[in-house]
Amino acid sequence: MKIFRINHLILISILATGFAFATKAGDIGKKQITDCFATMTVTNGMGSSVPLNGLGCTAATIQASVNQFVQSASNVIDPIDECVGNPEIFCCATVMETADMRAPLIDLGDGLKRYAVDEVFCKIFLLHS
Repeated sequence: MKIFRINHLILISILATGFAFATKAGDIGKKQITDCFATMTVTNGMGSSVPLNGLGCTAATIQASVNQFVQSASNVIDPIDECVGNPEIFCCATVMETADMRAPLIDLGDGLKRYAVDEVFCKIFLLHS
């Protein structure tokens, strides 16, 4: 059981890392927002939108790659402090400015801009020795 849990966490880490690299391709020179937003809705820019809150880690990562543009984001948290608890649940996501016109204009405190999801963080369960 312990081996399965570790293997499953490794798989999730690999998927999250791959997602992070995939979303950064082509965005060199764009401003990255380091705030991590716990409440986020993403869109594909063509009418479909999905709230990431409450989704499992894998589902949130997939939705953020399919619907990569940020429709709304709020509730800034520190993932180091806040993303510990129930395993495999969406915790927060960081964003990056994008020039893609399919992304809606939203204001995250720096005027109206277009944003794409940069990185998804999930709650993790820490085993104590």
